[in-house]
Amino acid sequence: MAPQKDSRAVAVTANPIDYSHLAALLTRSGSPLPPAELHGGLCGVICASGRKAASGWLDEFMDDCTGDAATLAELDNQLRTLGTVTFNALSGWTFEFNPLLPDDESAIALRAEALALWCHGFLAGLVVGGVDLAGDPSGLSAEINELVRDFAEISRAGAEAEESDDAGDSSLTELIEYVRVGAQCIFEELVAGSAGRESPTIH
Repeated sequence: MAPQKDSRAVAVTANPIDYSHLAALLTRSGSPLPPAELHGGLCGVICASGRKAASGWLDEFMDDCTGDAATLAELDNQLRTLGTVTFNALSGWTFEFNPLLPDDESAIALRAEALALWCHGFLAGLVVGGVDLAGDPSGLSAEINELVRDFAEISRAGAEAEESDDAGDSSLTELIEYVRVGAQCIFEELVAGSAGRESPTIH
C-alpha cells in the first residue's frame, strides 16, 4: 500500500530533474539508457534492496560512463539527486513518487514508449536487487506477482497510442498512475515492510 503521511515529510518535489536535460547528459556520457529506463532501473533496485543498494548501483553506472569531467560531475549530481528524491518519495518521506517520464506536452507515442522502457528498467532493477522473477513466485505476494506481470506486459506494449487520440491520452494517464502506485506497493512489501525506514539520502 502507498505510504501514509507523517511528521517526517520534507518539502521536495517528486522529480526535480528535467527529462530532456538528463537525456542530453546521458548521451554526452556515452550511456545507451534513456532517462525513463534508467529511472526505472534505479527504482527497481531501491524497491528490491533499498537505499544502499541503489547507491552502489549508481556507482557502477557512473563507472561505465565516459565524457569530460564537467559532464560526468553534473550527471553524477543529477543522478544522486534523483536517487535521493526517489527513495524519499517511495519510503514515505515526501509522498510524491512519480516515474520519470517526458512531460505531458510530449507526444503520446513518446510518453507511451518511455513508460514501456521505465517498466522494463524497473523489472531489470528488481532482478539486479536480488528478486528472482524467473524462479518460484511463491516468495512474493499474489498482489506483487500480478504487478510484475502487468509491468512486463506494459514493457512490451511500446508506443501504440495515436498523438491526436484523447482516449489514448486518458488511458496512458491511467497506466502511469497504475505504475506509480504499483511501484509504491512493491517497495512497501519488499523494503519498508521488512526493514523499516532508512536514511533519506543517497550518497
